[in-house]
Amino acid sequence: MSVERAQLTMRVKNERPNATTLTLEPWGEQTRIAAEGAVTLACAGPVGGRVERVVQERGLVVYGWPGSIIEVVSSSE
Repeated sequence: MSVERAQLTMRVKNERPNATTLTLEPWGEQTRIAAEGAVTLACAGPVGGRVERVVQERGLVVYGWPGSIIEVVSSSE
């Protein structure tokens, strides 16, 4: 039995005046985003899940859903 998969691309921008860290959870992978810079993420996983983006004092966090994969595909600094 195959599981239907969803794919999406999202852009995450650092609107802070200083560089910040983007953390992809639950994997713990981190990427630096320059001040006013942005990254593009490719997300894929079982249909029905969703990506959650959280802005924290220490940086930005993007959470995947069970069975998903998220990777940074490009960055602009």
